[in-house]
Amino acid sequence: NHRVRASAPAPARTSAPSSAMPAGLDSLVRNIGIISRNNSVLASMLSHLTSGEEPTEPRDLRVLLQDTGHIARETGELLLSLQHNAGREDAPERQRSMLVKLNKDFQFVLRRFQQLAEQSAQHARLGD
Repeated sequence: NHRVRASAPAPARTSAPSSAMPAGLDSLVRNIGIISRNNSVLASMLSHLTSGEEPTEPRDLRVLLQDTGHIARETGELLLSLQHNAGREDAPERQRSMLVKLNKDFQFVLRRFQQLAEQSAQHARLGD
């Protein structure tokens, strides 16, 4: 089974221990890690589909695309909420700078996910 679940532990991508991060930032870090790992699995599944090396079940690919899309939407909403709160004058500078970094990380994994989703759609159109 290729699916990576949202409950899978993600390595911390910051130098601060996760207990020192507000819950929203911890969730953001975890979700970005999940999307990144799912992107790797999606890329592998697409590679197998196009090369015919190993049977990849199209349904598994669709489910993983849907799950990852859902996590990406949740992550985008969480990021917007955290950015809104960090815009307050009393928000710590460290939190604001961490959000800038996490925003860049999220944009990177989101672009990759969108590329993989488009490749999957192209493959589905060619296969139909």
